[in-house]
Amino acid sequence: MDVLVTYKLNNGQSDPMTATVLQNAEVLASGKKIAADPEGKAADVAEVTLLLTPGDAAKAVLASNQGTIHFVLRNGVDTGEEKTAPVQMAQLSGVAPNIAPKAVTKVSLAPIHEAKPRNTIETVSGDKSTSASF
Repeated sequence: MDVLVTYKLNNGQSDPMTATVLQNAEVLASGKKIAADPEGKAADVAEVTLLLTPGDAAKAVLASNQGTIHFVLRNGVDTGEEKTAPVQMAQLSGVAPNIAPKAVTKVSLAPIHEAKPRNTIETVSGDKSTSASF
């Protein structure tokens, strides 16, 4: 199972993004938990228990505090991990994201002079003659 988080950056960007936090996490249990609230009413809570390293657990907790967590099932034989960049809403719609342009560096190029051909081959066939230079 992969764990993804959808969140908004705190820099004023309004476009939400989704990033993969954990890949190929092992699921120990999933289901519903009936937990009593302080007033004695039952609350229906969806629950997933994952087997994680302490580092991966820290990533999952941080992600859950920053946005909405999503669990994505994988094919059982797919155990590979990929480096994936966060996906923005603009990428789903095919519109380029609004990213500030990078600084442009001016490069001065020397004028290009046409190189003179070094080799010439002349082919004579009957009364016709052709030349090729390279």
